[in-house]
Amino acid sequence: MASDIRQTNALALAQAQAIADGVDSGTLGSPKLRIYDGTRPATAEEAITSQTLLAEIDLPVPAFTVADAAPGAALNLNGLPLSDAAAAAGGTATWFRVSNRDNVTQFDGFAGDAADDPDLRLNNKVIQQNVQVTIDSGGFVVPE
Repeated sequence: MASDIRQTNALALAQAQAIADGVDSGTLGSPKLRIYDGTRPATAEEAITSQTLLAEIDLPVPAFTVADAAPGAALNLNGLPLSDAAAAAGGTATWFRVSNRDNVTQFDGFAGDAADDPDLRLNNKVIQQNVQVTIDSGGFVVPE
């Protein structure tokens, strides 16, 4: 049977806040945003294999702001623009993964530049090793 679940906007806001709280959880350091090339794994739990880590960015705490975006709830990345002063490797950014302060993966998403309409928008998706990488915007909507 196909699912056709609909939830209230209040529940979407609560789910978005739970995601934001999950990213901020832990005690060992800063939440991290890691940008990769290659094919994004099928799930956020799946291990990274042949993908190359292009850049790693420490996120502020709180990392995300939750806002009512009826229908739904928006999670917006705080502290923008964020940057990695020197990219670890060169390549084309295609996806990203966010982990909490204890380095436990929370979620991943699509990365690119303005032309791609991604979840994480970079000033340039073509990254050069040892060159600064800047995030212009980031976030997504939890649907109602």
